[in-house]
Amino acid sequence: MYRIKGHYGSFSKLFANIITSGGQRREQTDIGLFVRVILVNTIGIIAGACLLAFGILDTIQGIQPTGGVIVVAGLLVVGNFFFLRRTGKIKPASWVAAGLLWAGFAFLLSTGGSGNTGPLWIYTLPGSLLILVGIKIGSGLTALFFLYSAITLFVPDSPLLFTSYPPEFTQRFIPTLLTATALGYVFEYMRIASQRAILRTTEQEKEHILLLDSVLDAIPDLIGIQDLDHRIIRYNQAGYDFLDISPEEAIGKCCYQLIGRNEPCRPCATAKAIETKKPAHVERYFDGLKLWLDCRSYPVLDDKGTILYIVEHLRDITSRKTMEAEALRAQKLESLGTLAGGIAHDFNNILTAILGNISCARMELAADSETTRDLAEAERACLQAKNLTQQLLTFSRGGQPVKNSLRAENLVREATKLALSGSNCRAEFSFAPGLWTIEADPGQLHQAISNIVLNAAQAMPQGGTILVSAVNTTIDEESESALPPGNYVEVAIRDEGSGIPPQYLEKVFDPYFTTRPTGTGLGLATAYSIVKNHGGALGLESSEGNGTTAFLHFPATRSLGPGGKPGQGNPRKAGGGRGRILVMDDDARVREVVERMLQHLGYEVSAVSDGKDAIEDFRRRLAEGNPYAAVILDLTVPGGMGGKEALRKIRKLSASIPVVVSSGYSTEGTMSRFAEEGFTGVLAKPYRLNELAEVLSDCLSLDRETAG
Repeated sequence: MYRIKGHYGSFSKLFANIITSGGQRREQTDIGLFVRVILVNTIGIIAGACLLAFGILDTIQGIQPTGGVIVVAGLLVVGNFFFLRRTGKIKPASWVAAGLLWAGFAFLLSTGGSGNTGPLWIYTLPGSLLILVGIKIGSGLTALFFLYSAITLFVPDSPLLFTSYPPEFTQRFIPTLLTATALGYVFEYMRIASQRAILRTTEQEKEHILLLDSVLDAIPDLIGIQDLDHRIIRYNQAGYDFLDISPEEAIGKCCYQLIGRNEPCRPCATAKAIETKKPAHVERYFDGLKLWLDCRSYPVLDDKGTILYIVEHLRDITSRKTMEAEALRAQKLESLGTLAGGIAHDFNNILTAILGNISCARMELAADSETTRDLAEAERACLQAKNLTQQLLTFSRGGQPVKNSLRAENLVREATKLALSGSNCRAEFSFAPGLWTIEADPGQLHQAISNIVLNAAQAMPQGGTILVSAVNTTIDEESESALPPGNYVEVAIRDEGSGIPPQYLEKVFDPYFTTRPTGTGLGLATAYSIVKNHGGALGLESSEGNGTTAFLHFPATRSLGPGGKPGQGNPRKAGGGRGRILVMDDDARVREVVERMLQHLGYEVSAVSDGKDAIEDFRRRLAEGNPYAAVILDLTVPGGMGGKEALRKIRKLSASIPVVVSSGYSTEGTMSRFAEEGFTGVLAKPYRLNELAEVLSDCLSLDRETAG
């Protein structure tokens, strides 16, 4: 079909539409086809009108049968014109036009209708035939016309000639026909060459378009082209995939309509680019998409600086923005952690002085006195405060566990009750008899249990019961557990909440992941880190509607003796200690109380404020032949020599001297790796008289065994 709707805005456009059968608005890549349409229509309009006019005139003048034949020919030509207009079928219309043209010219030649104008109109026949039906068939029809002309003009008494011509006409006719044929071939081959050039150009354009499409579709970011009204001209494939729409749904719509808006975004990169005629860049969060996008718009200008369209480049930067927010949050947490560690350090020094004095006071009183009971309660309150400082230390960078042998039952019960204080949830406990002891940091374990219990309570906003249990369990080599084979204490904390959806179950331990508007996403992540640092494991079992159970596994050590609970009972009685102890601590209150505690234990004491004084005093006593039995070094001394540097110098003077490290805060994990650092023992501030006595006794016993 070769018919495209025309445009009738004026007479000239109407005429052009008639001549081209409505094809003037189509991109013409086939010149021959286009010229063929024009020729058929021209013949239909001009030749048809002329034939009808002359045929009617001859009929009126009584010239027959010429008049009737011409009228019939005119009607056929006009009918062929309307056939092409209505059907757009160019091939049959061209064949009809070629046949009518050939027959018409043959009739004119035979009847003398051409008169002396034959050499003029004959120029149009060969070229027209070549255009209408092609070179091969057109050449055949032209050769047939040559034969017809020769028989008509040069055969004596030719039956095809119904008139007579002057000799000049006969002499000019064949050369004129040959010349017209030659010109027809020249013009037709020029048309063919032009057509091939156009086709090559068209193919190149198609290749360039395909290449551009391939390049755009290979880009993973959204690339779009917009007009000045923000209407979409096209997107690359990534754009359609990103918006989950088809090209038909996107093209022609405004970009902001595709994300559910009724007006352009504010700020808008495209609007900025249109306003400034320069590239524009905006990063913003799109509520409709729930994404952060990097929006860049580039104006495309013509030679006069007029914007033709806008190229838009969108990139999803949600992950980057999330990482930036997490990094900022981490920086804030680090700053808070540093502050928390500093507070814990100073607070632990104060607690050390309080606990030490309470321990010394209890030694002066009867075990069953009222004052002793009051002091015991004060000591218990100080231990709770110690747990708070341990949580601060865990929050800070110096949160490596300082492990002690303990039974989990008491600590789990206390942490659970404290976490549920003031809530509408209650706890039920079930502890198996004869629970093994574990090596754990009491403060950190308290924090881990508290975080899990708080999470369980938040899962039951209307209240409920939290079941807390602990049992001994053994993991063997055939077990599918990720934990190494050995003995473990398993603590289970079960709530009666709605459970965790399956898609969230693997994310609950990720830092900052939370489904609660007021949550921080740090509770379970911190608990997971604490348990892992203790060589254990934390896992969850949950199904929607059936609550959640948290399982904590801690490596077990040994069973406590009858009635044995770490850290309970009266302080060790005075006496029993032998030798002189060197104490280095920057806090005068700590030096004073540790000196009193050591004296109660029977030791002689020398106390200094920094590592430099400790080295000098240690060297002097060694030179006098009266060396120290042990040394207690404060790890951190602001503005002075701390415990680690002092230890290195002491070891050069005496490789075997027992050295105990003491601190309320450490950013390097020295307290948890004291043996690797070269220390003999560790005292985490605050500590009581019993703990001081036990550590010194163990260190001095080890020293005597090594010397023996």
